[in-house]
Amino acid sequence: MKSYLAQELSTGLPYDIFMHSSASHPMLQVADYCCWAISRKWKDGDLRSYSSIQKAVLTEFDVFQRGRKEYY
Repeated sequence: MKSYLAQELSTGLPYDIFMHSSASHPMLQVADYCCWAISRKWKDGDLRSYSSIQKAVLTEFDVFQRGRKEYY
C-alpha cells in the first residue's frame, strides 16, 4: 500500500495508513459484515447474507462495471 501511494500521491504529501481491528468497535463489525454480504452477492450470487441487510442498503453499484482490470 505504501509503495503504491508513494507513486500516486504528490511528492512530499504526508499521509498515514490505519488498519483498525473490527473488534475495536461494534460498528466496524457491522460495516465489515455488510461489505462481506454485498461482496458475496456480487461475486458468488449468494443472497443469503445480503437478504438480512437488504432493507438497510440505500444504494449500491458496480464500481468496476466499465473496467477490465482485476483488483485483489
